[in-house]
Amino acid sequence: MRSRRLAVRDWIVDDLGSISPAQLARTAQQEWPNLEFIPALTSVGVRGTNVDPTSLLLGLDVTAVAGKRHVIPVCFEMGLDLAELGFTPSAVSDLLHEAELTVAAIGFQPGFPYMTGLPPTLSRTERRAEPRTHVPRGAVAVARDMVGIYPDELPGGWNIIGRTPLMICDVDSDFFPLNAGDVVVLEAISVTEFQALEGRRLAD
Repeated sequence: MRSRRLAVRDWIVDDLGSISPAQLARTAQQEWPNLEFIPALTSVGVRGTNVDPTSLLLGLDVTAVAGKRHVIPVCFEMGLDLAELGFTPSAVSDLLHEAELTVAAIGFQPGFPYMTGLPPTLSRTERRAEPRTHVPRGAVAVARDMVGIYPDELPGGWNIIGRTPLMICDVDSDFFPLNAGDVVVLEAISVTEFQALEGRRLAD
């Protein structure tokens, strides 16, 4: 584990080995609520201390604080890129049926979850050669070994494999139910079920 100072009271902690940045940040936040711990994919930002955070974090039991579990309905029939990737909606549904994804970090856009845990067959997809200028809100998309959910209509180059009808964040009301370290299960639904649920919030 290595700490690098960014400012007087700001640090980056990396070289974490097998330790999950999300779990480390979640556990440390419980231990030191007066500091701020921001997980990225391979590091943790620490704000609010003028003491080298390595001395705080070494020896911390990072398995002590579990994240929340979310079940997110997804209509795979709305997977715009499935045919190009060589999958059918039912095939993707079967692949993800028992997969438990982990939110590794939130970034790119407020509320956008970067999630790990894709089955190997789905984790071999590259980004699209030509990104879309408009990706619909709720699009569930994959790129390499990551899966994300677009919290709003945005440009993007990931491959869309489905869409959730639920609102996964709302900046105006400070609604951010997904956090680094949480577990996500994608549950297949039909187009009719999508229409019935569209616009509802993901329970937090």
